[in-house]
Amino acid sequence: MDEAAFRHALAALRADRRHGASELARQALALLAASCQSLAALDDDRLRTELERRCCLLAGCRPSMAVVANLLQLWRQRLYQPAAAAGKLADGLAAQAQAVAAASLAASQAAARHMARRLRPGQCLITHSASSTLRLLFAELAPARLRLIVSESRPLNEGVGLAAELLRLGHEVRLITDAQLGLFVAEADLALVGADSLLVDGSIVNKAGTRLLALAARADGVPFYCCCEGFKVTAQTRADLAREQMDPAELGHDCLPLTAQRNLYFDCTEASLVSAWVTEAGVSARPPAPLTGC
Repeated sequence: MDEAAFRHALAALRADRRHGASELARQALALLAASCQSLAALDDDRLRTELERRCCLLAGCRPSMAVVANLLQLWRQRLYQPAAAAGKLADGLAAQAQAVAAASLAASQAAARHMARRLRPGQCLITHSASSTLRLLFAELAPARLRLIVSESRPLNEGVGLAAELLRLGHEVRLITDAQLGLFVAEADLALVGADSLLVDGSIVNKAGTRLLALAARADGVPFYCCCEGFKVTAQTRADLAREQMDPAELGHDCLPLTAQRNLYFDCTEASLVSAWVTEAGVSARPPAPLTGC
């Protein structure tokens, strides 16, 4: 992967609106693994310098998604460890990137299993956005035939694709506009979302609209759960939070100047609105702590 190819892949990662944070983090690790192989001819010092530069660019490309920076930091810690054998540094670092990605996927799968044990066949859940961890959960629970209320998740409507996927799995699905979340939440046994990041106090950074769902769930006495891998926990606070604003043209309102439109992609749901957090460590009424090394 030469510099031009890397820059193209970096731009695609930065612009991606359809994949979840965990998937994007694992894509970033795959880019590092590919970089290791393409730069293998460099001497060890130059290889480490170039890989660290690429790692830092990838780590900063999605500031609202802590899992991207966290997983890349885990890999970066291995960057200056001695090579297993002369000339094998690139191979070893590529293997480490693959191992960190595998650990992330395993954590998401474990979180989904813990959540699955809390659910009963036929229960009604309401969700917003299209979490990759929840996709794992819903696939595992296909035989249970859940009743799922899914919001469109504007502006790019990733919830529509999720609804179609859930129908193929055999679940009963109702697709609603984001504005109807407050109307339908009372019909649900549980409100369930993933996360792009979990702040140190347990606040959830997720697709804009998540906080509105949490507020509606609290008003109607519906438990509000967050299910995600522990690699998404960050030591950041709300004051540190970067608010990613995307192209206002995505809103599709050509009758208004772009300067009169806002397209903030993520909101922050305070921990006081969360009934439980579900990670690979299990289900807890207390927010998870940042993982060592992240």
